[in-house]
Amino acid sequence: MITVTLELFFQIINTILLIFALILGYKLICYFSDFLCKIARTNTKKNKNN
Repeated sequence: MITVTLELFFQIINTILLIFALILGYKLICYFSDFLCKIARTNTKKNKNN
């Protein structure tokens, strides 16, 4: 019984960690793409001014 509950416990922890990693990764990708968009916008503005 104890081993089964331990395996289930670790499985639940792994699932939670996986979901957390996916959410964190998604937020990081969104932040990174926003950052790249801002860089692209500033570059185009600089080129237009010149």
